[in-house]
Amino acid sequence: MNLKTIPLWIVANPIVSAAIILVITAFFALQLPRLEIDASAEGLMVQNDPARTYYEEIKKKFGSDNLTVVVIKTKDVFSKEVLETIQRLSNVLQGTPGVSRVESLTTVNNIKGEGDFLNTDPLVGADIPSDPKKLQKIRSDALGNGIFINNIVSKDGKVAAINAYTEAKAGDKTFNPSFTKLVDSLIEKEKREGVEIYQIGTPLTKVTLGEYIQADMVYLVPFAIAFLFLTLFLTFRTIQGVAIPMATGLVSIIWVLGEMVLIGYPINVITAIIPALMVAIGFTEDSHMISEYIHELEEGATREGAVRTVAVQTALPVLITTFTTVIGFGSLVTSDITMLIQFGVASALGLTSNWIISAVIVPV
Repeated sequence: MNLKTIPLWIVANPIVSAAIILVITAFFALQLPRLEIDASAEGLMVQNDPARTYYEEIKKKFGSDNLTVVVIKTKDVFSKEVLETIQRLSNVLQGTPGVSRVESLTTVNNIKGEGDFLNTDPLVGADIPSDPKKLQKIRSDALGNGIFINNIVSKDGKVAAINAYTEAKAGDKTFNPSFTKLVDSLIEKEKREGVEIYQIGTPLTKVTLGEYIQADMVYLVPFAIAFLFLTLFLTFRTIQGVAIPMATGLVSIIWVLGEMVLIGYPINVITAIIPALMVAIGFTEDSHMISEYIHELEEGATREGAVRTVAVQTALPVLITTFTTVIGFGSLVTSDITMLIQFGVASALGLTSNWIISAVIVPV
């Protein structure tokens, strides 16, 4: 079998060739619902780095650093009403699955020396006092403790924090979104005039970043396709010249995303650009083949003859350009950074898939 055999077979069997592409495309399309979005930053760390190993050991000893902070801003956080708000939020968060511990004014112990004894009583008891003197004592104890300052309460007593440390089960991709929504619902119930409450922290950051990644894919890919459409229309001014590269680009996106699911790669801040990459880079081979096809027609060749000529003459040049591009992106697998490795593998697979798709769809 030489290099001409497969292109000529495709030209001779267009229906079978198209059916094969459609079946494979349908298979990859069925994988898309399982595509995951990874908004964490761990993939940007260097693999097998001693510092990363040390970091993981510290987390095992001292617990998760996945922290959500509920911030309460008001004139005085040591008023009975605000302390009750902090207590209610703290109690609910402590009972939430996945929350390992909660630190706030109503959960910490006021450890201090009193004569020859060490007092470890709670800073605030189970019942929030109404007596101004008792509230003043809570204020004095809290603001006099260097551990509490700028951790769970500000120096001026106008800002308090509820620190909720979370630790989701391994492989649980729904914890951060569901926990963030839960905290938002709790905050909504406690909102009132004169008290500002909001959340910050790792779960919210990951959820927000994931939403941005999704939004980028939703808007960036159509923008790339629209720009490609305009470019092709101005260049070729034919239906084939516009429709074929767009079709191969869309099919290539389905293939590469399906392949990422099968090899266990998520969409992250780097791999999110791969769909747009398929559109931006993938159409070049199509344009080369279509341009050659138009040239053959202008030279007097029949449509079938032009297709056969293009399929044979462009097979080697397109293969070489694809091979060099794949090698270029694939070289990222030598990196020590997980996301770059994933990007290198996924983009190489996608560009290889695009070559296969173009080699079939364009002649068909």
